[in-house]
Amino acid sequence: MVEGAGEARSPVDSALARWGSERDRRALEDAYRASHVVACHRGVRLVNSIGLVLAPVGVLLDHQMVPARAALFLWLRVAAFAVLLVIQVLLHTARGRRHPQWLAVVGATSATGLAVVMTALSGGYGSPYNPSIEITLFATALLVPWAPGWTTLVCGLTALMLVARAFVVPDTGRYVFASVFGFTLACAFSVLASYIGERWRRRGFQVRWTLAHLVERLESAERLRSEFLGAMSHELRTPLQVVMGFADMLREPTLDEAERSSCLDRIERAGRDLLECIDSTLTVARLEAGHEEVLASAVWLPVFWRDVQDRCEPMPRAAGVKVAWREAPAVEMFTDPRHLAVILRNLVNNALKFTARGSVSVEAREEPDAVTFTVADTGIGIPPDARDAIFEMFRQLDGADDRRFGGVGLGLYIVRRLVQQLGGAVSVASAVGVGSTFRVTVPKRPAAAVGRPGTPRAAYAANGD
Repeated sequence: MVEGAGEARSPVDSALARWGSERDRRALEDAYRASHVVACHRGVRLVNSIGLVLAPVGVLLDHQMVPARAALFLWLRVAAFAVLLVIQVLLHTARGRRHPQWLAVVGATSATGLAVVMTALSGGYGSPYNPSIEITLFATALLVPWAPGWTTLVCGLTALMLVARAFVVPDTGRYVFASVFGFTLACAFSVLASYIGERWRRRGFQVRWTLAHLVERLESAERLRSEFLGAMSHELRTPLQVVMGFADMLREPTLDEAERSSCLDRIERAGRDLLECIDSTLTVARLEAGHEEVLASAVWLPVFWRDVQDRCEPMPRAAGVKVAWREAPAVEMFTDPRHLAVILRNLVNNALKFTARGSVSVEAREEPDAVTFTVADTGIGIPPDARDAIFEMFRQLDGADDRRFGGVGLGLYIVRRLVQQLGGAVSVASAVGVGSTFRVTVPKRPAAAVGRPGTPRAAYAANGD
């Protein structure tokens, strides 16, 4: 529910503002409308059922109060009963479930119209049927959970019928003022009851929605904690076991120089994996805590490109997999070189990890106001239903406990978060068994750049990460 700009925020509104977004508010409003329609449908069925049950009682009262008009009133009640019966049938249809408010308007107006006609035929304002108009308005406002506008519509239609009755059957008796005052008071109380009920229903639904939102976030946090412990226990234990195992092998006096060199290479690769795991975890911790600031500076792309290429060269890859770096355009950007380097390294590392044969190509293309970086591979590809999930924390395509491709599952999550901080966008196109193409578009000069003033082109090496 969107409150007025001048109103004080309730704890529920503050919770939604803190944990949610405008999308959450729209979802809240849509969910409330859907639940409101269901509740309104239930209320209309209840009121309509009460009207059908009370119809025979009304016939008996007619014989007691106005026996001379009992036969005519019987036909009027049969007509009203038929209208309620049709409404009851329509309430069980798809259209009736979607628009129960209009059926309620028809039913309530038919009931008040019946009362107006019966009062006109049995004494005007002094008729014993006159209070039934107010009773119908009260019952509708209290039992049908709808917005005040619908109650106002029913009251307005009933008032028009009363005005028409006054022209057709003039009545200047002593009950005129009391009847008009009673009807006006009934309309005011009915609209007020609808308004208060609507406010309470909205507030109650908003509280339940927020509680469900918080429970969902708590469950998500618990799930992430479990996944974090599972991933870290595997990714920390595996390289440490490698380091300890090959360190023990190095103590063997029978090893020749080639075998010792191989052991050292394995230890070095395990150390790199361990360092990558720790770096990714620390980066995510800084991002989640809001401590990963954007420090923008002038970046001469060719120099930056060569530096990133050199840093990606030692990355592990399958035998025969080549990395082709296209020449970068001669363009200067004003962005955070540390973040941009992490983005490209994570994308290249991800491509090499999931490419068993073929190649990986890395390209930068200048746009009018941005630079698009493309990392394409000939790896396993990504199914369409997993293309959003891969940018979440601890997500990998295999999803298995053994994590045969290695890694914690934080690389693409870090990419998405850092790209957002730079004011850019990331997308992926992929075909299973063919490969994947990741595109990152970063503006040359973000609208709100934060950090140091521009530095000379040659000074990038000092500002690298």
